[in-house]
Amino acid sequence: MHFKYQQWNNHFSRNSQSNPFNTLWDTFQELLTIASGEVSHAILWLNDLDSEHKITDDFDNYGIPDFINELEERGYLQREPNDGIIVMTRKTEQSLRKRSLEQIFKNLKKGGVDNHQTDHTGRGLEQQPQTRQWQQGDDIANIDSSGTMMNMLKHSSIENMNLREDDIRVHDSDHYTSVEQYYS
Repeated sequence: MHFKYQQWNNHFSRNSQSNPFNTLWDTFQELLTIASGEVSHAILWLNDLDSEHKITDDFDNYGIPDFINELEERGYLQREPNDGIIVMTRKTEQSLRKRSLEQIFKNLKKGGVDNHQTDHTGRGLEQQPQTRQWQQGDDIANIDSSGTMMNMLKHSSIENMNLREDDIRVHDSDHYTSVEQYYS
């Protein structure tokens, strides 16, 4: 790990909510997500937004080029050695993942206590070893192929195989639901 020492600049402060970096960083992360990680697209869109909405006009001597330089200094972006293209680093990827999860989970709300009924049904997830006779509407993914073949062979020969409806066996499956319980 390499350290670079320099004179402190107040726009590096993390405490100030209105500092230029934090303001542009939130917007840039959103643009990076929309651009699927294409840094050049995100920078182009950030410049367009700044031109149209004058985002950096509120900051003293701090513009988009300063922001890009600061992203590089903080390790969020780096230039490819061969062609000089700006790409995001693992630090940026981690920050985007964290931000996405925070956005998802901040909107979740606590549900009511008990009685989590639902009108939705679905296939069982856990296939059981027990089998039963096939019924109209059973999922064909649950057919017990070896049990079905054994039943068919009981009344058929190798030369004349005859599969009947009552030969077909299916595995039962359990349905599961996830419930999170909160204790106050």
